[in-house]
Amino acid sequence: MSDRPAVSSHRETSIPPAHCADAGVTGSDVARAGHIQMQEITMSSPIDPRRLYEFESRWLEHGGGPADQIRSEFGLSVPEFFVTLQNSLEVAPPVDVPPARVDRMRAVSRKRLWLER
Repeated sequence: MSDRPAVSSHRETSIPPAHCADAGVTGSDVARAGHIQMQEITMSSPIDPRRLYEFESRWLEHGGGPADQIRSEFGLSVPEFFVTLQNSLEVAPPVDVPPARVDRMRAVSRKRLWLER
């Protein structure tokens, strides 16, 4: 039998509090990391498709919204936003938007996802 402790398959991603000061990590850094994790969890809640359509309509002629605007308005990365948009367009396309414009939204969404690969 070995004197080494058993290795867990779960890896801890945070810095233990005793070592935070040594690593230059402040309390606000830890709080911010916790906020980001919580935001990622809460962002799994559905976004109103009308907000997606309105946003994409504003930016459609420019090839879709810029990453910083997508992040600030929806809290999503570019791929997350365009996958969500595509899914919304498939499930419940907007009835008050001309079909040609909906098709353009789909095309822009596919292109942005391709560019993000």
